Amino acid sequence: MPVSDVTVRDVRFAASAAATGVRKGDCIRLLGNTAATAVKRVTIMGSSFTSCARSGIGVQRNVFSLAVLGNHFGEQIGDTAFDSEATGGQFDDGLRLEGNSFADSTVNFSAAVSFLRHATITGNTFTGRGLSSIRTRHRGRR
Repeated sequence: MPVSDVTVRDVRFAASAAATGVRKGDCIRLLGNTAATAVKRVTIMGSSFTSCARSGIGVQRNVFSLAVLGNHFGEQIGDTAFDSEATGGQFDDGLRLEGNSFADSTVNFSAAVSFLRHATITGNTFTGRGLSSIRTRHRGRR
């Protein structure tokens, strides 16, 4: 079954260590996997990703019409703060990455976008690290 019409608003993500003392995973992971199980029309807004073992938001294949608006990505994220890679499938379609703040990342980029059509990336603040875009067709400002 597809997942559609989801809003995540005003949530603080601060992943603590598991019983083993190790943190695991993305704070939010969007994975459509196949066309039959696509993720459609998701909005993540006004939230804070202060401590995530991997990505603050991880996006992987068959995700359509994603809006990431006015969020803060902190310094204690173990991998790319916003990581969108539609590997293993067709291009994802429709990203609005707007008005977010990205603190200095411990990896190469604060945000990575690949295999995506129809992206608008505007009004974001990158402190220390920037944006990686590969095999992406943009509209709007970068």
